[in-house]
Amino acid sequence: MGSLAAYLLLFATLFGAFSLIITTIRGDSPPLPTSCSVRREILQAIPSHSTRFVDLGSGWGGMVHAVQRHRPSMEVWGYEHSLLPYGISRLRTLLYRGVHLRFGSFFQHSIEEGDCLFAYLTPSVMRRLEAWISPDRDISFTLICHTFGVYHKKHFKKIYAQDIFRSPVYIYHFTHEAPHGEETENRPSP
Repeated sequence: MGSLAAYLLLFATLFGAFSLIITTIRGDSPPLPTSCSVRREILQAIPSHSTRFVDLGSGWGGMVHAVQRHRPSMEVWGYEHSLLPYGISRLRTLLYRGVHLRFGSFFQHSIEEGDCLFAYLTPSVMRRLEAWISPDRDISFTLICHTFGVYHKKHFKKIYAQDIFRSPVYIYHFTHEAPHGEETENRPSP
């Protein structure tokens, strides 16, 4: 019986490692945890008027759960495309109300309802993100980026975390003004 448990644990570990490797080889961002000092800076950067936070690569769930603890009234969404971190984060969400997770790439979903987006993604994915949030989108939101920013937009603010790397946190504001007299439409939840 003990050897069966050992084999199951070994299988689960190998499966998890394999899924992380495949996800990284595909060119996507590997799930990396956000340090406590960077997390503190990000939590302070969330605008007070924000009602929906969207983590574009929620990984193990550390950031979405920190936001939910920090702002319990805020609706928090996370997107993760790597199976093992998504599964662990999904288990963690059983402890928190208001945290919603979706499996898959955020590029495959509509996130236009989020008024505060967070990205801790590799430079190649950040370039895709920048093209994806082109100026013709009719939404206004704040984008908070950990370590890597968007390339063709000047950040509103740059903060350095008090960690050993002095990790940069970039804050961007994307705004869309509706023409005078035109109201913006309500959008459904993601």
